Amino acid sequence: MNKQNAKLASWAAVLTAVLVLFTLFYMFRREGRAPGIELPLDPNELSEVNSPVDEIAPAGALALELIGITRENAETLIANMPRPDNYSGAGVTTVYGGGRSRKWLHHFYVMNGYQSIEQYQDDVLIDKIIYSPDTVYMWLNEQVMEIVRGAFSPDAAVRMPTHEDILEISAEDIIDVEYIRDIDASHVRIRAHILSMEVEYFIDLESGLLTEAIARQDGKIAWEFELFEFTIERPDDEMFLLPSGAYVWE
Repeated sequence: MNKQNAKLASWAAVLTAVLVLFTLFYMFRREGRAPGIELPLDPNELSEVNSPVDEIAPAGALALELIGITRENAETLIANMPRPDNYSGAGVTTVYGGGRSRKWLHHFYVMNGYQSIEQYQDDVLIDKIIYSPDTVYMWLNEQVMEIVRGAFSPDAAVRMPTHEDILEISAEDIIDVEYIRDIDASHVRIRAHILSMEVEYFIDLESGLLTEAIARQDGKIAWEFELFEFTIERPDDEMFLLPSGAYVWE
């Protein structure tokens, strides 16, 4: 009788183990169906997978290779991508409608928490904005408006898409995400529904910045953005001069 009980106990243990394995297999299959990409893990880096997303994200491309990017974690990963303290660049936004198009040229300069943005249309400067850590300066024709910065983001007043636009998209509105590894650089492509348009965003993982965006409505391009110039270096101090001749940090 004892032998029979022992045999039954052994079979019960085996069945329990099989059920546990089957449950784990089913869970992983369900996770595998989630929207997004899951890249192969490096066995030597498996311990890093247990780190919180906001801690591992600054590793840039490595983070995406370790934990993958999905609709659910895209916002956190993009928000925590490493970005240089000093850089400058230029981009152009083109808006289409009524058989016509309009273009805005943007020059921007970032230096240790200060950001200067110039907007041009038809080669004419239409406005300039400088963000300091505590004040926003906006002016046109030498008339300066000062606004307490508070939670006012540099991207809030810029007529150009940036990586921060992605932070406003809910996970439900993201259609899919894709990690793209090229010979020269690695990117993340995010496609989302915004209002009545489908918008594609491309984030460069080396700089953490938006390099391209395309919005389509009914299959036609409604607007597009391209970052065509980017330099990682300290901008000239003159880019942060106010009309009074004083620097914003004075």
